[in-house]
Amino acid sequence: MKNYDILKSNGMMFWGNHGLTEEQNVMGTKFVVDIEVTLDMSNQFAEDQLSSGLTYTDLYLITQQVVTQEHYKTIQRVAQRITDEIKNTSKTPIEGVSVTVKEQFPAIPGSNVEYIGFTLNS
Repeated sequence: MKNYDILKSNGMMFWGNHGLTEEQNVMGTKFVVDIEVTLDMSNQFAEDQLSSGLTYTDLYLITQQVVTQEHYKTIQRVAQRITDEIKNTSKTPIEGVSVTVKEQFPAIPGSNVEYIGFTLNS
């Protein structure tokens, strides 16, 4: 059985323009993203070099690009795009990716909700 490692980046905050309504797409809102990537990082351990595998910076920059520069109707699609980009960027095979996207203070009429969220496990 192969042992895998987990690379995490939690609480990344970005302003994005995603949603079903025109107001959400124009005004935008704050999104918080948590990521866990399961992969074999033994090459990075052996070489003690970040360039030989996926890094925290990669996770941050991918998430920043998707949340701030792309526009989608659902947070489910945002999570899928982040997952796709992580898999496309990694120099080592990935066993699994978990991406949670939270929208703070969602535009639900009459609600008092801190956030809504979606987790994609791939």
